[in-house]
Amino acid sequence: MKARKQRPLTSRQQQVLGFMREFFLDNDQIPPIHAIQEKFEFASINAATSHVMALARKGFIEKNLVGKWRFARVQKEVA
Repeated sequence: MKARKQRPLTSRQQQVLGFMREFFLDNDQIPPIHAIQEKFEFASINAATSHVMALARKGFIEKNLVGKWRFARVQKEVA
């Protein structure tokens, strides 16, 4: 079985990841989903959640032992 080639981040996913990094530097935590929704003026919380889940699928963030998001221990390079 062939391994699927990972698709690169979209420009919006790059923006969301950048916002998450900035928020982390200022607050020492990953931003809550509603903060992402507000920052990017998404119409629904689902849109923000979809972007966060895409970042997780692509290996940029992961859940820790208590179920909170954190940056992946092995950071991938953003194209």
